[in-house]
Amino acid sequence: MSLRTKLLLILSAIVMGAAASASMIVYIIARAELEQGAERRLRGDAVMLAELVQRRFDAELRRFEHWAAMPMVIRTALNYNDPELLSAFDHYFSTVVAREPYSSIYLINREGDCVACDDPRRIYHPYARNVVSKKPDAQAGFAGTPGIGRSLLSPATGRPVVPLTAPVRHKGKVVAILRTSVDMGRLNRELFTSLRLENEERSYMFDPSLPLGLPKGKQLHTPTDLAPYAPPPAALRAAFDETSNSVFRYRDHSGEHLVASSRMRHLPWVFLASQSMSVILAPVRALRQTTAVVVALMLGLLAIAIFRITAPVIRGIEHCRKFAADIRRGRLNRRLQLQSSDEVGQLARDLNEMATQLQLNHQALEEAERKYRRIFETAVEGIFQTDAEGNIRVANPALAVLLGTPSADDLVGRNAQQFYEDPQRRAELLARLRSHGEVSGFAIEIRSLDGARRQVVLHARAERNAEGDIGVIRGIMQDVTERREAEARERQARETKDLLLRTELEMLRYQINPHFLFNALNSLRELVITAPEDGVQMIEAIAAFCRASLVNRSDTLSTVAEELAHAQYYLKIQQVRFGPRLQVEIEANGRVGFVPIPAFIIQPLVENAVKYGQKSGSNPLCVRVHAFSDGACCVIKVANTGHWFKPDRARTGTGTRLGIENVRRRLARHYSGGASLTIEEDGGWVTTKVRFPVQPTHGRETRGEPDPNQAKDI
Repeated sequence: MSLRTKLLLILSAIVMGAAASASMIVYIIARAELEQGAERRLRGDAVMLAELVQRRFDAELRRFEHWAAMPMVIRTALNYNDPELLSAFDHYFSTVVAREPYSSIYLINREGDCVACDDPRRIYHPYARNVVSKKPDAQAGFAGTPGIGRSLLSPATGRPVVPLTAPVRHKGKVVAILRTSVDMGRLNRELFTSLRLENEERSYMFDPSLPLGLPKGKQLHTPTDLAPYAPPPAALRAAFDETSNSVFRYRDHSGEHLVASSRMRHLPWVFLASQSMSVILAPVRALRQTTAVVVALMLGLLAIAIFRITAPVIRGIEHCRKFAADIRRGRLNRRLQLQSSDEVGQLARDLNEMATQLQLNHQALEEAERKYRRIFETAVEGIFQTDAEGNIRVANPALAVLLGTPSADDLVGRNAQQFYEDPQRRAELLARLRSHGEVSGFAIEIRSLDGARRQVVLHARAERNAEGDIGVIRGIMQDVTERREAEARERQARETKDLLLRTELEMLRYQINPHFLFNALNSLRELVITAPEDGVQMIEAIAAFCRASLVNRSDTLSTVAEELAHAQYYLKIQQVRFGPRLQVEIEANGRVGFVPIPAFIIQPLVENAVKYGQKSGSNPLCVRVHAFSDGACCVIKVANTGHWFKPDRARTGTGTRLGIENVRRRLARHYSGGASLTIEEDGGWVTTKVRFPVQPTHGRETRGEPDPNQAKDI
């Protein structure tokens, strides 16, 4: 972009900004005045409509009370079987209905029957007794209180009506009620046609509690020349429902509208006065057009002045631009010949000095590049350069060896993304480079072209272009695979040692649990007194359980049969303690008894089943231990009746949490993730399932299921 164009754009922007700012200030002030005036006018119109209709209803109610006190109405209420009275009632009120906005006028006796009406079809209609006479305003009329009822849609006309009720009294007693319904459609036509509103101002009246129309399938009973009830447009109604302000706005296909609302004092009817914002703001449109014309004239004059003033300067700058282009092409021996004492002449002299300095720097740069190339080729770390998309531009031989390519040239053009084991890591690297510009010690895992995976550490720096975006990424890649593997082996050894120590402590806790021994010895005391033979079996079970615990403490690998026998000793002790309240079933299918398994895996699961099954289930508690083969895996299920307690501190203490977690970690460590421990609850049973692959014993002799009588040797 030329200097002349820039000056033109800058000055044009200043002129346009000043004109636009002044115009905007005037526009904002004028718009605010117009909107405030429209709000006051619309609010006044809405209040006027609401007050007008309210006064009309007050007058109609007073008129209706007057009719209820007419002698003809009272005589009809007292003697509604007299044909002459009924005819007079019909004739008089038919005339009233014809000229007033009433749907019908009828008389209801104390029994709730319609006994007189301007429309004979309503007389003794069941609707009067079953529905109308039971409405709150009708009941209030029978109690002597005139009033206005709730709005409803008339099934005859499809328009909203508002009931009016007045008591008919004789000698101080209410003998009947006179009732009618004000047809809001007719009332709307009478009132709104006489009003003169502002240009394109619209008014609406509606009851938010009314439905939008008659139920589906319903048809109008009485033909009419008036349209059915039509509530305000959907957009206006939605905006009204969402706001609590008396003045609000809404938008539809024709644009934005300003609306003011007002409610009646004693009825839920709402009156809306609306006007389009385009109509309200029409006076300020001329201001925009005038401003546009003035700005256009000023810009034209400004352009002529700029072209005449800048012509000499532009010629000097053009010579400097051509000289700079020669320098960019490498012609550093050329110099600029421009005789001028102004800023352009000074610029020409500075460009000549710059060309001289660039020529000297170019010679030094060539020497430095030769030295860098030698370092680049012999470095043991991988050196790279990529663009922002990750395409490799430069690579040294060490990087080629690390990424599994025959030479560094084979890497050029490849995308670095294909070597990331986790593509998300490159996104994280780019995010850190955008934030800090430089990253050091960024660990990633790469996959070379030969399929080998390596752990590397990146040290990278981003260079930004003129727009501030990353243009080039340069960095060094160090292979730390062997160091990380050594650290992982050391960490795994520490974790294994810690886990074995926790296992021994957990086994010792189960072995000398004071609560368990206390209960077992109390049960033994009772048996020695009541059933000595059972007491002997109890002693044998306790001895066998302790012997099995001691054996397992010195051996980290056991068999399924040994673990089931250990669990059987424990359950036998609990059966003696709980008696018929505990039912036990232990089953092992096939040759799973000789399958090797880490020691002391089943016992914590069985203890949890007894302990928490007693707390959550009903008697008797059923415990099932089932071991079977599932293809290349062995499955052990420990199930109990009751519900599962989540292992938190507040409810179950640390025993369950540590026991289950220890079993899960030992399985993961021993089987390298090939085993699983799951807990399910279904149909009143809690099932803990351990599934692990069958592994060879590696020369270890399988002891088989121990004989419970061996417990006597302890």
